[in-house]
Amino acid sequence: MKDFIKKLNEEILEETPIEEINPDTLIEEIEEWDSMCVMLFIGLADSSYNKAVTGEDIGKCLSIRDLYNLIS
Repeated sequence: MKDFIKKLNEEILEETPIEEINPDTLIEEIEEWDSMCVMLFIGLADSSYNKAVTGEDIGKCLSIRDLYNLIS
């Protein structure tokens, strides 16, 4: 999970301090999370974790832990 959060912060949530991101962080509370982040996450899931996820899959996620569960 720690490596996932680091990669998420480096590649998608660059403006959010990493200290503010933990498994229980609610996605809706991340100010910079938007449709572009969803697209970037789809690419990250594919390229780094070899997982195919959809916008619909991501839309069902409430927390960072939920996103992690999509790729693990």
